[in-house]
Amino acid sequence: MKQHLPLLLLLGALGGVVHAASPAFDAVRRVADEVGTPSAQFILGQMYEHGQGVRANPGRALHYYRLAAEQGYAKAQYRLGLAYLHGLPGLRPKPEAGREWLAKAAAQGLPEAQYELGKALQKIKRRREAIQWLVTAAASGHREAQYQVAQMRLRARPPQPLEALLWYEEAARQGHLQAALEAARLHLEGPDGKPDLDRALHWYRWAAEQGNAQAALELGRLHDGQGPLPRDPERALRRYRQAAEAGLPEAYAPLARLLLESGRDDEARPWLDKAAARLAPHELLDLARTLQRRLGPRGAIPWLRRAAEGGLIEAQRELGLLLLQEPERVGEGAWWLTQAAHRGDAEAAYRLGRLYQQGRGVSRNGRLARQWLSEAIARNGAHGEALYRLGLMYFYGQGGPKDPRQGEDLLRRATETGHANAAFFLAEAYATGGELPQDLERAERWYQRAAALGHRGAKTRLGLDGG
Repeated sequence: MKQHLPLLLLLGALGGVVHAASPAFDAVRRVADEVGTPSAQFILGQMYEHGQGVRANPGRALHYYRLAAEQGYAKAQYRLGLAYLHGLPGLRPKPEAGREWLAKAAAQGLPEAQYELGKALQKIKRRREAIQWLVTAAASGHREAQYQVAQMRLRARPPQPLEALLWYEEAARQGHLQAALEAARLHLEGPDGKPDLDRALHWYRWAAEQGNAQAALELGRLHDGQGPLPRDPERALRRYRQAAEAGLPEAYAPLARLLLESGRDDEARPWLDKAAARLAPHELLDLARTLQRRLGPRGAIPWLRRAAEGGLIEAQRELGLLLLQEPERVGEGAWWLTQAAHRGDAEAAYRLGRLYQQGRGVSRNGRLARQWLSEAIARNGAHGEALYRLGLMYFYGQGGPKDPRQGEDLLRRATETGHANAAFFLAEAYATGGELPQDLERAERWYQRAAALGHRGAKTRLGLDGG
């Protein structure tokens, strides 16, 4: 046996992953076959399984694993358990036998066997035993088991976030990146009611330093004012860039936004193009608003159009309003306002009503103007401008029968929203008579109301303009 010890030590140091040529295979086989050493049998099984120094042969791999396993060699019991559990090329799985061999290895304290046994028991709904083995593996230092136990603690009823946090941090200390992210998130939430920003930043920064793009994105969001930190655009930009350059699509749009805000338009464009393909409509709208601030309406319209085509009502309205500012595109603007108005947007309905009043982008049509102004009020009863415009239409009989009393009611409601022109109109109507009976006392009250709302004409009538 001693003459084979150097070879076995070398193979053991390689963790059983052997890249030797056939002489090494022959040497291991002699020790495995002639001496019956379980560690050599185990390594020979690995060589057959992976085709290292010999043509791969799953059946022979299983044979040597079994020889070692039957001698109580824990690593062989573990590999044999996995082979039976999942099968090998050309060999069908035998899950029950797999669990039995994993149990033998787990009972000898092999953490990876304890973990795999826990997962296998979960699949057949033996939850209590599964949890016991997963917790045992976690206590033995198996980082994936620690992560899984933390996940189970969060899903428990009631949830156990403090215990989950402890296991997440144990796994994170062993380099488990997802556990670090979860630990950071829990620290921000404060499972005991006391958020710990320093610990959250510690784990996010550690994970980001390991190249984790999600951690970089979360740091970017925190520095971007989406959390308890004061906004620091340059730090946010640096973290967003790290995440974006690592290929995380969620970072493209915020990176482009910050580049635009800092005046680096050319640098932002490629990230805008990358972002466009995957942004949700509401994200496209946010981006369009940023572009409008930086580049004006023409810079925003393409992105608003994408959001509008995605069905976002706000984007349809905002696109329509921007297009109205370009004389050659007023008709297109009216079309988008119609889409938003039909879907219940009060402001779009009001704007559409005004377009039909004025004949801009659509044929002048008083009846449709009344209809859309009424729709705006139905959607938002405090829309002062819609109340005012519709009140005037009833007062003068535009687009339908004249009805001064209905007009008066609408104008009064407009004044309740703070509409000074509506109050002044009522004051003039009562002062002069005509559509409404002359009533100077009422006129005085409406002048005072209009003046209180800042109407200069009303102040003049009351002698309050300082003239």
